[in-house]
Amino acid sequence: MDMVKDRKPMIFSNFHYGSIGINPKYLVIWYLFEKDSELKEAENNGLLNELKEITISELKANGYPEDVLDEIQIAFTSDEDIQKETGGNYWYYFK
Repeated sequence: MDMVKDRKPMIFSNFHYGSIGINPKYLVIWYLFEKDSELKEAENNGLLNELKEITISELKANGYPEDVLDEIQIAFTSDEDIQKETGGNYWYYFK
């Protein structure tokens, strides 16, 4: 994300999924950091809150239904946790 590209720690990956065709409230957005320590640093320095605010703002700016924005999921984890919990199986981790 360009808006936070200079912030530390860096986002390792991000993606989204959901059944928004059924209802736009079923949107899930994930931001991943490489290491658990980076996730903790992002929590401590306010980056997680900033990412939530930017995400909501961008959804609004792009016409996403505002009445469901408080129901969507914006979540955070680390690749390290995915490796530790599922041996790197992203599908299993996020199911």
